[in-house]
Formats: sequence, C-alpha cells, structure tokens
Amino acid sequence: LEGYGTGAVDYLHKPVNPAILRTKVAIFAELHRKNREYEMINRALFAEVSERRSAEEQLRELNDTLERRVVERTESLLRTRLALNETDKRYRSLFEDSLDAIFSLDVGQGFETANPATLRLTGRPLEELKTIRFLDLCAPEQRETVEGAFRAVLCREHITLETTLVTPAGERRELVISATPAIEDGEVVGMSCIARDITAQKQAQAAVQQSEARLSGMISSAMDAIITIDQTEHVTDFNNSAEQMFGCAAGEAVGQPIDRFIPKRSWTMHGRQAEASDLLHVTKASAGALGTIYGRHTNGEEFPIEAAISESRIGTEKYYTVILRDMSERLEQEAALRLSEARYRDLIQAIPAAIYTCDAVGRVTLYNEAAVELWGME
Repeated sequence: LEGYGTGAVDYLHKPVNPAILRTKVAIFAELHRKNREYEMINRALFAEVSERRSAEEQLRELNDTLERRVVERTESLLRTRLALNETDKRYRSLFEDSLDAIFSLDVGQGFETANPATLRLTGRPLEELKTIRFLDLCAPEQRETVEGAFRAVLCREHITLETTLVTPAGERRELVISATPAIEDGEVVGMSCIARDITAQKQAQAAVQQSEARLSGMISSAMDAIITIDQTEHVTDFNNSAEQMFGCAAGEAVGQPIDRFIPKRSWTMHGRQAEASDLLHVTKASAGALGTIYGRHTNGEEFPIEAAISESRIGTEKYYTVILRDMSERLEQEAALRLSEARYRDLIQAIPAAIYTCDAVGRVTLYNEAAVELWGME
C-alpha cells in the first residue's frame, strides 16, 4: 500500500518467478506502447482540434469579412443605383429639355430615339421618324455628302458637318451635326447625334456679308478719302479715293501709322495743338473736330484737308473711321473769290456816280462813297 501510495503501479514477489516476470514485463511493455500510441493519438487529435479551431476562426473571420463586404457592396450598389437614378433623371431632363436636337440612329441610319427638339426640327412625330432614314430628311444635293460622313462614323470616327434639312412643309433648315459612334460589347451598333438649327445664324451671316459688300462698295466708290485705323493708330482700311489723295496703294498703306499720311503736328483741337493720343479719344466729329489738318503725299508735298472722325467697336476693339476731303481747290477758289470781291469793291468805290445794291426786300447791301454823299447818310 505504501508502494502504491508513492506511485508504483505493480510489484514482484521474491523469489522472482521468471514466468511471472516475463508476463509482467510484456504487459508493461505493451502498456507503454499503448500509452505512446495514445499520446500520439492525443497529440494528433489536439493538432486536429487546434487546426479545426484555427480553421473555424479563419472561417469566422472570413464570414465577418464577407458579411462586411456584402454590407459595403450592398451600400455601394445602393449609392450607385441612387446615383444612376439621379444621372438618369438629369440625362432625361437634358434629353427632354434640350434646345438642340438629340437623336440616335442604327447602323442603317434609321431613327431609334429622338427628343422633342428633334421632333420640332423635323416637323414629324417619333412614330413617323422611326420609319424613315435621316438621309430622307436631307436636301437631295447633300445626301451623298451626309451618307459618306455617316459611314465614317460607323468606322469609329467622330464627325461634325453642316447640312440642310427639308421639312414636310418644304421649309429648308440649316443644321450643324455632331455625330459619334455608339458601341456595345466592342461593336458599333449605331450613332448618337446632336444637331443645332443654325438657319437664323446663316441668314444673319448672309445679311452681314451683303451689308459688308454694300458698305465696301460704297467706301470703294466714295469720292472722299476714307481711312480706318485701330486703337494703336495704324491703318486697317484705305479706299480708292485715299489712294488717289495720298498717292499710295492700299496694300502699302495698311499697317502704316496714321501719322504717315496725316502729320500730327498739323492737328489742332479747339484752337490748340493736338496731343498724339487725341485721335483715340475722338468719338464724334462735332466733339473732336481736328480743325485745320494737312495731309502728306508720298512725294512729301503737304496739302490742306478737312476731316470727320467717328468711333466704332468690334467686340472689345476700338476702330476709328476718318473721312477726308482735299481742301486745296476750294481754298484756292475762296482766295480767288475774296480777291475778286476786293477788286469789285475797289472798282465801285472808284466810280464817281452813286452806286448801291439791294436785296429782295429792298435793304441796301452794298454802296460806295458817292452814294453816301448823295443820300447824306451812312
């Protein structure tokens, strides 16, 4: 009992019985082997349990991660869906409310979608548009060009072209069209187009061109010299009369400073010598009359001229138009007239007979000394 109490598991009696000894040794050897096997099994089971626990922990972490990702993905999809809905609303609003015509065509150039502006532009309902091709709406002389441009779009090119559309009422409308290929799964399935009605713009351009042509004709044929200068005081236009007045071709005059033709030292404004920048502040001839001006011919000769100046704007740029008239002949005639009048008055005064003239109401306008002596009054 004391032996068992100290941890012994068995004992032998003396004298030792060999058969019992061998039996006990065999039993303990088998027990030791089984214990080792048990320990190995336990260690394997422990390792398996640990591995399973680790796997369960990893699985739990993966499940948590998956759940978190599912939640995040769900929230992302929800945000994306809301954003898509908002984008779709905006696109729909843009599509419906756009002043430009927005439409899509299939590979056969037939209408698939069209916004209200397209319907107004073409003068046709959507149901009718879906039964015809865009080319059927174009002016006959432009269909070949439009078809070639659309073929380029179907070859993945982006194009912009101008064409003429004919409405059911026969009205012609000028359009500028921007077209891009519509691609799905790498294949071109049609094209998306935006068209703007530029009829009014074209008409305005034509009117401006006609007006400019008439103005150019008037300026070219004007008897007075007309010169246009920019705000840096350089010539931008020089008409035929200016060429004759200054003896300089327009091609040579354009780009030259105005002082080349009108020396600034000859300018006077309200009785004083003009400063170099005075011309740029003249807006009306009555407010900025240059007084006595002298022009300079290409041969260096200077001659008197009178001028009228006006200011105009093109965008932010200022331009000044100067209308010039050669005063040489008129001044000579005025001088000759003054000389003639002086001689006439001297001749009248030299005649001893009383001479006087009257206007239509009988008022005396001219008399000599003999008339004063005759009537006894001045």
